[in-house]
Amino acid sequence: MSEKSYELPKRDPNVIKSMFDAISFRYDLLNFLMSFGLDSGWRKRLVKEANLKDNAVILDLACGTGDISFSFFKSQQKGLRIKGTDFSGEMIKKAQKKAIAKKINEIVFQVGDALQIDEADKSVDVISIGFALRNLSSLPLAFREMSRVLKPGGRALCLDLTRPQNSFLRFGHSIFLK
Repeated sequence: MSEKSYELPKRDPNVIKSMFDAISFRYDLLNFLMSFGLDSGWRKRLVKEANLKDNAVILDLACGTGDISFSFFKSQQKGLRIKGTDFSGEMIKKAQKKAIAKKINEIVFQVGDALQIDEADKSVDVISIGFALRNLSSLPLAFREMSRVLKPGGRALCLDLTRPQNSFLRFGHSIFLK
């Protein structure tokens, strides 16, 4: 059986980082608009699908301004260890400011790369990545890294937008995103 390969358009990491640094102050609004306000519910569903246990180690890759990390925190599971990483330092600064405003000290936010995860092998129970796959330069490398750090039986959850299959909706979606 041959493996079908899917390569994303080539992404220059410096361009991606600069773009997200530049839009960090509007990122939450953009996610809200691009999802027609459904993003909050999707994050809640992602947390539910994670099937969290007490004391779980959670890694939120490409965390942006931290909304998925905050959703995990709200789950009320005991002893969660949550870390949010993002390639953009400005996104991390925004996530840290939001944590301070929400009086949440239990989430660690730091600059990190989904293609070179700074975690030990088999050390993470749950990995999430939201609205970021299209910005990675190598999906195979990202998924290998996730697999490397996940504990046996761990879960990797990806939340992203796709193009609608219905041609009428796809046309409207295209206009909206442009």
